[in-house]
Amino acid sequence: MEETLLVIDTGSSSMRSVLFDKYGRILEKYQTFYQMKIDGIKATQEIEDFSNALIKLVQKSVAYVRQHNLKIKSISFTSQRSSLVVLDEKMQVVLPVIMWYDKRSAIICQNLNAEHGNKIKAITGSLATPVMLAPKIQYFEQNSELALHAAYYMSIQDYLIWLTCGKMITDPTLGCKTNLMDLQKNQWSDELLALYKIDKKKLCKIIPCGSIAGYVMKAFEDLTGLTEGIPVITAGGDQQCSLLGQMLDYKSEMALTLGSGGYAVMTVEQIPQEIPDYVTVSASAWQGFYNLEIGIEKLGTLFDWCRNQFPQKDRNPKDFILLAQKANKTNARTEITMEQLKKCMIQNMDLKKEYFKDLDNETNYSHKAMAILNCIIQEISETYFKMCKATNKKVNIKIAGGMAKSDCICQMIVDTTSAVICRNKEVETTAVGAWLQSTVALEIENSISKAIKRYKNNNGNQNTIFYNKTINKKKGYKK
Repeated sequence: MEETLLVIDTGSSSMRSVLFDKYGRILEKYQTFYQMKIDGIKATQEIEDFSNALIKLVQKSVAYVRQHNLKIKSISFTSQRSSLVVLDEKMQVVLPVIMWYDKRSAIICQNLNAEHGNKIKAITGSLATPVMLAPKIQYFEQNSELALHAAYYMSIQDYLIWLTCGKMITDPTLGCKTNLMDLQKNQWSDELLALYKIDKKKLCKIIPCGSIAGYVMKAFEDLTGLTEGIPVITAGGDQQCSLLGQMLDYKSEMALTLGSGGYAVMTVEQIPQEIPDYVTVSASAWQGFYNLEIGIEKLGTLFDWCRNQFPQKDRNPKDFILLAQKANKTNARTEITMEQLKKCMIQNMDLKKEYFKDLDNETNYSHKAMAILNCIIQEISETYFKMCKATNKKVNIKIAGGMAKSDCICQMIVDTTSAVICRNKEVETTAVGAWLQSTVALEIENSISKAIKRYKNNNGNQNTIFYNKTINKKKGYKK
């Protein structure tokens, strides 16, 4: 009976299950959608969105392997990294998940950075930001009566692993997004635990990324049909796994992820001595390396919100981009700033009434759509140049994420950066990264390098599309 490896990829807007064979070929995948609740600076989501999605997707995967006389050898997890799950002593969730997007801890972060910023960044690789778990925990403990019932704190991936195997486990790619982990030692920092006033006993144990966290429990088998006793693997955070799955040349390429949030990421062997405040350092899914990251907050979320301000027929991403391209046929131009777009989304204002007052026909619609697209592309391009400046080298781009599926968007990025863009035809780069981790954890291969070679030998080295100033000039965006 042929064995398969199951990957669970938990994103901000959906969860996917991907079944691989032992050569990295995708046999089947399933997806279920959900949505965080954003209310000003507050962003939350019900834990059942994630637990129910996990159960549903595993059930479907189990049904598939049974139908095709296959066997699941392991289940591995990769996930968004900075959403807070709070549990009581009975492991019951105390309140809705405080999502990575939540900004209520902003003042806490400002005060911490003003007094302890240099120390925090030296230990963790990042200043305190509302994205991190520790400021969220401190805000929760200072402002909620429910804090009296809080016994454990973990991320969504940690929680899903606990549901599956009953172990409170995390790894450095998630730990580095708490603002509590010593990046050099991959251990919780006693100094920062004291600074944030957080009890280490409430946190998960840190094990190496790509390790077996435990084994499927009988209770999870009863819920899903997944065989008790198979290994449960913590593959790493979604951005780190995506970087691994793109198999980039870290000396000459940057990874650009355009999802609900955007990230420009480069892999380095050593942490630079001087790092700009806008760059964070995180643990890599490839042990012994580090990732330099610049976040593009609200990127895909903002893009989706703006599209939904347009007539129903133009709200599909492809239709919206086609509408924007019509603006190239005229000389008229409309401009809007990123700050204006973000203000409208945060305050849920009517974009048409506030900034596009003459939005009354298709011609004007196209100009407004192009203005939004140009604004977002400019933000992406500026982030690219910031990373080049921080690393003191000009690099090419490997691109992934929902927005990267658009030829037009890729061409616009080329035209504003002059970089060559390589886009994997396989869009499930995060899941591929988790598969690479699983093959090493299961000792199918003894190193990530050999796992990558196995994948390329069976899926091809030419599995990419390239963009530059001349290729694809006849289609997509016209500069």
